Order: sequence, then C-alpha cells, then structure tokens
Amino acid sequence: MTDEKRNLKLILISDIHLTPGKGTEDKPLKRPPHDELYGLLDSFEELVREIGPDAVIDLGDRIFNDTEENDIVRTTAVYERIYRNSPCPVLHVDGNHDVINISKETIASILHSPLYPAAVTVNGFKLLLLDSLENMIRNCTGTVSESQLRWLEEEMNNDDLPKIAFSHNPLHDHDITRNFNLPEKFYPIMKAVNSDEVAKVLEGGRNFLCHIGAHLHLWGIDRSGRYPYIATPPFSSHPMKTPADGFFTEMTFRSDGSISAVIHGISPRRIMGTFSL
Repeated sequence: MTDEKRNLKLILISDIHLTPGKGTEDKPLKRPPHDELYGLLDSFEELVREIGPDAVIDLGDRIFNDTEENDIVRTTAVYERIYRNSPCPVLHVDGNHDVINISKETIASILHSPLYPAAVTVNGFKLLLLDSLENMIRNCTGTVSESQLRWLEEEMNNDDLPKIAFSHNPLHDHDITRNFNLPEKFYPIMKAVNSDEVAKVLEGGRNFLCHIGAHLHLWGIDRSGRYPYIATPPFSSHPMKTPADGFFTEMTFRSDGSISAVIHGISPRRIMGTFSL
C-alpha cells in the first residue's frame, strides 16, 4: 500500500426478509412486512446514489424462505432493486434463510456475483467475504470449514492492506436477551459454531480492522477484545403490526484504523445514531 491516506465508505444492508406474505397466527415469523419492502428497497437504491459509497455489502437473509420457486423470484427481486443498477460494486454473503431452498451457486448466478469465500480489494482495503453457514445447523448457523480457515489465513497474511471481514453469522457474543423479535431457543446458536477459531485467524493476521456480521436483528458492537466485532441492524425486523423501518448502516474506515458508523432509517427517513470506534 502506498503512503497515500485513503478512506473507505461502505453501506451495509442485511436481513431484508422479502417474504411470501403475512403468514398465520401459529407461525409469527411468517408475518414480517412484505409489500412495503419493495418500495423501501427502491428508496434504498436512491439513498445509495445520494450517499455515494465505494461499495454496498449485502450481509444476507434477503428473503424469508418459502419454496424453491418463490425464493428464486424474491432473490431476483432483490437483485433488480439493489444490484442491477447500483452506481458502485455490490458484494454479498448469504444468510441462513437464503440457502434453505436454493444453492449458493444459484444465488451467486442470480446476483451476478462470485461465490465466496472471496477477497475483494476496494480503495486500498481488503474485504474478506466469509461463508459462516457450511454444515448448517437447525437452519440457523454453521461452521467455517478447515479449508476456508486455511484460505483466510493466507489472505490475512499475504499483504499489508487493512482488512475487514464479513459473514452473516456473528463471531462474538452480543447481548440479545431483550430482542423480542428473536425466539429465545435460538440464542445459543446465533454465532458461527467455530467462531473462536475464525476470530483467532483474523486477529493473528496483518492489519485486521474489524469483523461485521448480521443475523441478530440489532445494532451491536463488542469491544471486549482488541478489535471491534459489529452486528448490523435489520432492514426488516419481523414486527408483528408495524411497518418495516428500512434500517441500514453507513460506515467509513480510515487508513489510521479509525471507524465511524451512521445508522439510517428509511421509513420514516432519519438518522438513528452515529458512532465512532
């Protein structure tokens, strides 16, 4: 990397959960917003152009799984609203709901994106896109395989670029006990199964900045160690009676290692908070 000081601005979107409909009383998680999400995604595309990031990172759970046919239709709908006309690169990882009925290869084809794990350099920063859902458990979490860990160790140590890692599942514990949208039975299986091994490789590498995940349906920062582990808020958070807020995160990374974040809401349009790490 040259001596030139560079910043990287990213927009992160996660847990859109475009769904098959309102569901039933005995399946409350089938009752998140549906119709209004299309308009919110259109507004999101407009805001991406307004904010002007270097890249958009889609952290997965674009859909709420239904059938193979419907999952393909709704994944395509997300592609058409976020990816197709984006003024900047859009990178992705997959969430657990994305891959229940359709393969990761099919998703990559729909999104016109490479399969991950993948390392992508944007504006002098290396972005590491991880698969935290290998050997998926209870359709919720999974592992990062030994081969992927070896790949990650190589990518963490073969250059001096500042590095940011992404996966759908978090790698650290966050306080989720008051998250009313998340069934308590899932608390023990939210982060990646071998998250400690993944974190060890990241923290042992060269110029690691942070890890960013989703899946928890909250904004969280774990600063219990040397490096921040961040969870992004959901675009759609399964509210029972209220419309979706359309949350997304704008983050700026600087070559000195400092990080700032702005949490946006679309409906209504507002800034929910700003953070410096």
